[in-house]
Amino acid sequence: MKRSYRASALAAALALSLTGSQWPLAVDHAFAQDTTGPSNTPPGADAKPEQPVPGPNQPTPRPVLPKARSDGARALDQLPQTAEEKRRQLSNLYAQLATAEDEKAAAKFAANIEKLWRLSGSDTVNLLIKRAAKVTGEKRNDLAEQLLDRAVTLAPDYTEGFSQRAFFFYSQNNLTAALGDLRRVLALDPNHFKALEGLVQVWRDTGNKKAAFEVLKRLLEVHPYAPGAQQAYDELKVEVEGRGI
Repeated sequence: MKRSYRASALAAALALSLTGSQWPLAVDHAFAQDTTGPSNTPPGADAKPEQPVPGPNQPTPRPVLPKARSDGARALDQLPQTAEEKRRQLSNLYAQLATAEDEKAAAKFAANIEKLWRLSGSDTVNLLIKRAAKVTGEKRNDLAEQLLDRAVTLAPDYTEGFSQRAFFFYSQNNLTAALGDLRRVLALDPNHFKALEGLVQVWRDTGNKKAAFEVLKRLLEVHPYAPGAQQAYDELKVEVEGRGI
């Protein structure tokens, strides 16, 4: 059975709240969550369909690909209905992000990418991750881990399940487990800039500055305006390569 990626009231209500976690590239040994940024916008909450809802005897309209805005960024008018459409939209957005003309445009591309990341195609997985976020806030960490484990078992190809479990493990100072999940995310999606940020932070925390520096190179290729990435790159470049004569 194919998964459905259509935005619905239920999917919007079950927006994944951990995806907005920020890996603090400029600060070592810290973990923070951004609960105010665009990452936490429920999927489909700001979508503006241009076609009426079809009647029972009308075909469902095809999703509209991102259309141009006057500021050079693009908005998701409709979310994908299939995994293949999600893959195509992500590919387009990653290309736009890598060539963004400024920080403002990059932020909009990144926000749209994160909306697509959050689409699991499964209400059960959405509910598990939402519940995990809630109990994590209540310091019920054993239950949170069990819920996240269940989510990745049910959806082993869903990058955000592993990404969010990586954030959880990092918050518990379990860097080995966090590293394993981040690698799984990047095996599924090499352009997942949040996982790249996380990998940089884990390498920095463990003192592997050279590895962190190499990942930062990749991160800046994917997301040239990733918050804190350029500063972290410049700092590590001096430490890893030394100062020029």
